[in-house]
Amino acid sequence: MVEAETELRRVIERRQAGDVSTTLAAYGEIARKQLESLASDDPARREIHEHIRSLLDWAKLMLRTRRSTLAEDLRILQRMHRFLGSGSSAGPRFHIDL
Repeated sequence: MVEAETELRRVIERRQAGDVSTTLAAYGEIARKQLESLASDDPARREIHEHIRSLLDWAKLMLRTRRSTLAEDLRILQRMHRFLGSGSSAGPRFHIDL
């Protein structure tokens, strides 16, 4: 379970969006098997649940932060496009006689 968590964190930190779903599913499957191997009254189950919840909260925060950053980058690009225009420059638009 530790290796799966490390892999999930690595994928999210490196912003490998396409791999997040796959890695998260693999982590969930490993966690499910870990929980199934324990007795229903085993206190370790609660610790595992809390750890999973903590990891998922962290992942959600990281993904929201990334989405927010991308949205801000898009707004900046739109402003730059508005001021700079999309056409290529044909040279200076003024001439100075010396």
